[in-house]
Amino acid sequence: MVTSVNSEYKKALLRLARSKRVNSFIFQTLLRKYKSPEIALDHVPELTRRGGDTSPPKVASKQSIDQEWKKTHDFGANFLFLGDANYPELLAKIENPPPVLTYIGFLDLLHKESLAIVGGRNSSLNSQKLAKRFAEVIGENGFVVASGMARGIDRAAHLGALETGTIGIIAGGINEIYPKDNQDLFDAVKKRGLLLAESAFGTRPFAGLFPRRNRIITGLSRGVLVLEASLKSGTMLSAEIALEQGKDVFAVPGSPLDERHRGCHKLIQDGAYLTERPDDIFDNLKPLKQLESLATPFAPSQFATDISTLDLSMSEEPTDQQRQTLFAYLGDSPVSIDELIVKTGFSASVMVNIILELELAQRVERLPGNRVVRLFNGF
Repeated sequence: MVTSVNSEYKKALLRLARSKRVNSFIFQTLLRKYKSPEIALDHVPELTRRGGDTSPPKVASKQSIDQEWKKTHDFGANFLFLGDANYPELLAKIENPPPVLTYIGFLDLLHKESLAIVGGRNSSLNSQKLAKRFAEVIGENGFVVASGMARGIDRAAHLGALETGTIGIIAGGINEIYPKDNQDLFDAVKKRGLLLAESAFGTRPFAGLFPRRNRIITGLSRGVLVLEASLKSGTMLSAEIALEQGKDVFAVPGSPLDERHRGCHKLIQDGAYLTERPDDIFDNLKPLKQLESLATPFAPSQFATDISTLDLSMSEEPTDQQRQTLFAYLGDSPVSIDELIVKTGFSASVMVNIILELELAQRVERLPGNRVVRLFNGF
């Protein structure tokens, strides 16, 4: 997708990615439709209007992108766009891969196979020691360890893998150290590993950013090792995301009297691999080829053609009647794009174009599994 190395082209990509309402699906669809981020940016206001929103366009300004570009590079970081040769293949296959990542450190770590280690922030010292040892052995076996730069298990995992390779995924901007007492860990991974962030430079971390970070941690990785997860925790959410992505989940059991282990026990009951030693991971890890063959977010199911291969630049533009017909089929319950194609008789390219307009106008939301749902009444 990224075919040029000049800074103006990449700034246009960044501007498109940073524009409000432009999620991963919209970002990819716009580039397939217009072939150029500059042309796509010119069309966003009109597409939004066609979708039913006549408010001022939410396109990121050139000034804001110039500022982010300068601050990022002054910090020693750089940008990695979806479609770049260095963009991780497994991450590109998840439901909503980040259109752009900011990175600092050794980018070649993305070319190695990785395993994620996640767990509780307020974990016991024993579990932290165990996480560190698991990370050391995983690294000795040729894997990079990915985690979320948090306290507890995350910190122990990163420290255990510093010698062999570790990737830290940050919830906020690439310069935001959270928690602040992990300054030493931030400096160590920055110097000896790789740091990744989806959010713009200077973005302070808040609750809504951590699930987005978690999908990157699991998306990069062949499998996920979980230690000390309470039943209602971000760690459990990470495990659920990993399962949705088709990844193997490995859970370390603990005392039934400790609430911090109940999440791991639940995962084991639900089919995660009971893990007591590193060989439990290596003996059961799904083959890489099996992960590489996973369907992409835009792959067909039983009805439609593969919309990821559509040449949208040559497709016919939808009519107002087609927009109204499709919107009438939508309701409060999610429906698959494939089913909509069958019901309406529209071509896949017309369907994608209408959904693009409606999503930019925030009248529909695209959900996992290639489904959409109506957000509010209109037309």
